Amino acid sequence: MAGIFSRASLLGLCVAGLVGTLCVLSSTGFFPGRGASPGERRLQATTRAGQIVDHVAGRADQFGDHVANGADQLGDHLYNKGAQFVGGVSNVAGHVAGRADQFGDHLANHADQLGNHAVQFGGHVYNVADHVAGRADQLGDHVFNRGAQLGGHISNAAGHVAGRADQFGDHVGNGMSQFGGHISNAAGHVAGRADQFGDHVGNGVSQFGGHISNAAGRVSNGAGQISDRVRNGASEIGSRLRGGGASFSANMRSGLTFSRAGASYTNPFDYLFGTPANEQSFQTCFKVTVVCLQVVFAVFYYCFVVSRYPYWMAPTPMSVRLQAEAAPCATVQTSLTNCVLSWLCPQARAAHTFDKTGILEYWCGCLAMFLCPCCTLCFANACTDLNQRLGGQPQNVVSSVACTWCCSCCVIAQDAESLDAATGVKTEFCGISGMPMPYGQPMMQPGGPMMQQMHPGGSGMYPGGSGVYPGGSGFYPGPQMSPYRY
Repeated sequence: MAGIFSRASLLGLCVAGLVGTLCVLSSTGFFPGRGASPGERRLQATTRAGQIVDHVAGRADQFGDHVANGADQLGDHLYNKGAQFVGGVSNVAGHVAGRADQFGDHLANHADQLGNHAVQFGGHVYNVADHVAGRADQLGDHVFNRGAQLGGHISNAAGHVAGRADQFGDHVGNGMSQFGGHISNAAGHVAGRADQFGDHVGNGVSQFGGHISNAAGRVSNGAGQISDRVRNGASEIGSRLRGGGASFSANMRSGLTFSRAGASYTNPFDYLFGTPANEQSFQTCFKVTVVCLQVVFAVFYYCFVVSRYPYWMAPTPMSVRLQAEAAPCATVQTSLTNCVLSWLCPQARAAHTFDKTGILEYWCGCLAMFLCPCCTLCFANACTDLNQRLGGQPQNVVSSVACTWCCSCCVIAQDAESLDAATGVKTEFCGISGMPMPYGQPMMQPGGPMMQQMHPGGSGMYPGGSGVYPGGSGFYPGPQMSPYRY
């Protein structure tokens, strides 16, 4: 209210200042009239100033009344709002007090319940402790009883063992006595059997001597027959050669025409051996005979050589050097036996190499070499690890086909000599010689100089170790007490 009255006073001062200003302006002729004298104009200005002052005073009274009314209304409104605010605050305070009382009661109830639960939990804990104590007492009694029973069982077992030991001693004594009796009986039986065996051996030797005598007679007869047939054949060939030579000398100048038994021959071989039809049948018979002899020799070679030959285990420096050379050059260093076998009996010799290196069984290799030798050799050298096992490098198909087609016997001889060098055994015509080395030569042992040069750190052909046998992993099963067959 004081602020409203101060603003009304300020407005009154402003109005008074405005009136004074208008009076001054009127006195100075600021509002001059039209066609009036200066006195009249001063009078008019004074009249107008009075009118303005009256009008401003009326407006000021109206404004004061209006301001007073607004101030009264504002005071009433503020008073009402203050009363309402005080009532709302009182209500809120009462509501908060009620809620606080309810919260306190709720907390007191929960505290009582929590105390009751704590008391119940303490009772349960006490009961559990009593139960555990009872169980502990029962366990102690049970352990004590079981200990006593175990001690009794141990005592009984000790007595039973002692009794069994006595019985065992009696049984051993009786058994030794019976064994002595059995040995005596067996000695008598062996002596009787030895006498019978001596008699059988004597009879067998006698019979064997008779058989040998008969066989010697038959061999003598056969040798005589063979000698007669050879002598007759030589005589016939000599007569034919002499007749052919005479006819050749007689017909040299007449165009090389031979005559015999009314037939003329222009070819001396036809004159000596017969007509071309006979020659063809002779060639067919000769081929069949050679194949049959090869089969017979393959069986003989398996029984006396292949079955006694050791299996390949690892390459050696000699086999590596042989495999590094070309097949014809390696053939020069091949033994006489392997050369003869490779040139005259290539099927058996190649199948021998396939079998002992684990590439193909002997009989399957023989059959494949009889049916298609070139393809079999090419496949073994280009599509298998035969060369790597003997210490060589993998061979491509083109070079393998060229070598097997041009000189298959050289390839067979090279592999045969490399196998002999790897196993330490020398192949003979009717057996083997030398001592087999299951693990290769000393230079090829794990940690040896040659193995360190060929396979440093176990890389390449022998992964995972510095030697030939890397801990039994991979293709090689580790050191064996005897040659291992793959």
